Amino acid sequence: MKKLLLILLCLPMIGFGQYFSHIQNTPFTDVSAGSVAFSDIDNDGDDDVLITGYNNGSFSELYKNDGLGNFTLVSNTPFTGVIASSVAFSDIDSDGDKDLLITGEYSYSNGICYVIAELYKNNGSGIFSLVTGTPFTGFLDGSMAFSDIDNDGDEDILITGRRGMYPNYDAISELYKNDGLGNFSLVIAAPFPKIWASSVAFSDIDNDGDQDLLITGNNDSSLAITELYKNDGLGNFSLVSSTPFIGVYASSIAFSDIDNDGDEDLLIAGRYCTNGICYVITELYKNDGLGNFSLVSTAPFSDIYRGSISFSDIDQDGDKDVLITGNSLSELYKNDGLGNFSLVSGTPFTGVYNSSIAFSDIDKDGDEDVLIIGGVDVSSVVNISSIYRNIFAMTSVDEFSIKNNNLLKITNIFGQTIKKENNTPSFYIYDDGTVEKRMVIE
Repeated sequence: MKKLLLILLCLPMIGFGQYFSHIQNTPFTDVSAGSVAFSDIDNDGDDDVLITGYNNGSFSELYKNDGLGNFTLVSNTPFTGVIASSVAFSDIDSDGDKDLLITGEYSYSNGICYVIAELYKNNGSGIFSLVTGTPFTGFLDGSMAFSDIDNDGDEDILITGRRGMYPNYDAISELYKNDGLGNFSLVIAAPFPKIWASSVAFSDIDNDGDQDLLITGNNDSSLAITELYKNDGLGNFSLVSSTPFIGVYASSIAFSDIDNDGDEDLLIAGRYCTNGICYVITELYKNDGLGNFSLVSTAPFSDIYRGSISFSDIDQDGDKDVLITGNSLSELYKNDGLGNFSLVSGTPFTGVYNSSIAFSDIDKDGDEDVLIIGGVDVSSVVNISSIYRNIFAMTSVDEFSIKNNNLLKITNIFGQTIKKENNTPSFYIYDDGTVEKRMVIE
């Protein structure tokens, strides 16, 4: 007990809300109804970022990172500005750099939405050029995801969304296979319903080595669905019947192994209506390892829609925590390693609607920072594009006089025993009561 007290006295007093610090005076345009994605576009070892969305016009802006988390706008990019958008990076032609697909609405007039699905190839230095003649259908208010669905070593893609307005939403769900050179062809026999206000995510739910699929959204009849499809390993999907999921739209979904049992669990957030009454949910489901999911009734999450959710190990304790945004909320929940989550109080995040979030280690200090975009209120009169630096990890080294080398344990900032990894700040506890703070640089 005396050793534990000594350890606590040596630790700085950091409250739960102090995981993140808001970085002021960034160059980002404040937007909502958009999308964000990090990627190392120029192969210099740090993550750059693309931001799309609305602020008195539509934007698609690329920012380069100097490696310390300072961003500068890249001028003269060829990207079309879009709202109600989705963006994704992927090395489509296996040349070692990240290419880009941008979708969304770029104009609206006379009751017509003008939409795009534009593919841009990267020359390896972060300079992008539009690929003409692609087969993709332009859409808005949807979602897309890259994945190697047929295990042939290249990234295929699923896109969902709509091309029209009420009452004809003209929804789509289109799966495209990649020939390995970045040429895509539509899979005619894909069994997915056409959906909009959607979210899609690939994951190997049954540990058979291929990517299965979950989709959520509204079909053309405005009926909300949540459907799970298993992959046979060749890119052929079949609907899984009798899942416990509630059909939702204006949704966000994310897979993660929340309890470290080797399989992917699932968080679903969104809205559904029945008998003229609409409800909002955020529900957590655990996987039994075979792809069978059960609802975690005790999950503490606030219910959100028109938002975004993302998992990240924010405190480097080996489990996945989660950030949830939407309904004018931005809430961080810490995982105890067994899949039990607790709300972190006092975070600096601004609550948002019509949001998008993404984690990335922007300053290469070994922890995950986060970018949040969205409207501060439902009307999106005030928007944000705010980046928050993760300050949980100690980046300096304090020297202590070590009397012997009889190491008792290595702990994190809260005194929890951990396995030491490179680039992870740790406290080395010796049997004479001495505490050494150390970070081993890889």
